[in-house]
Amino acid sequence: MKMKNLKIVLTSALLLFNWIAYSQDRGSIINKSGFSVAVGLNQIKEENLHPKVHAGLLWNFSYARDKLKSKFSSFDINIGYSEVRTQLEDLNKTVNLNLLLQYGYTFKLFSSEKLRDFLGPQARLNYSLAFYPNWDESHLYWADYWSAGITNILVYNINPKQNIIARIEMPIVSLSSRPELNRQYKIDETSLTGVINNLHSNLQFGSVERVFYLTAGFEYQIVLSNRISEAIGYSFQYARVNASNGNPFQNINHGLVLKIYF
Repeated sequence: MKMKNLKIVLTSALLLFNWIAYSQDRGSIINKSGFSVAVGLNQIKEENLHPKVHAGLLWNFSYARDKLKSKFSSFDINIGYSEVRTQLEDLNKTVNLNLLLQYGYTFKLFSSEKLRDFLGPQARLNYSLAFYPNWDESHLYWADYWSAGITNILVYNINPKQNIIARIEMPIVSLSSRPELNRQYKIDETSLTGVINNLHSNLQFGSVERVFYLTAGFEYQIVLSNRISEAIGYSFQYARVNASNGNPFQNINHGLVLKIYF
């Protein structure tokens, strides 16, 4: 009788140990920091300038920190660089710079053995700055916003060493900055103080009629060693920033992503 009880205790302990190890391994890929490089296509339309679409190669570099327990939190810093042109231009002289900082904190909606679904709020700060020397050598053009929105994250666990993560994000309310259609000065102030002041001028508050973006993507994650994991994925974003005293800025970009977690 004692031997039988001992076997039950040992078997239970072994099952508990395996469950703990599996649970820890299951989240180990996600509970890490990571650097990524993305290359893709960037298309922008600055209607304060003209209705032509500028397109070109996009390079994006980012740092991210994801934490997954009963909730899923993520912090991202992204820097994008693109040289674009219209079909009327021979050379890519227009430069577009983008800086994005965002933080999301999501709560579990659904959970099964393989699939988990998280939904929650997200805060985003985005700066987009462009210079069009062939069209306007005197002014910079920008489409900046600070938004509060929602993010939905799906985590599919293939096995303890492989995950697929899909995300979708969109805003609810935003505070945005756009240049006025008719500039007060013929030439912008090019000092650092002048550029910063311009990037935070003409502030307007609104909802999706003022700022709208739809960001979506997925990545396949795999453990390479005890310390390093990697992921490959795809990202897409459509964004529109509008002002009551000007025309909208629109942006579409696609990217293939390579990420290293550590």
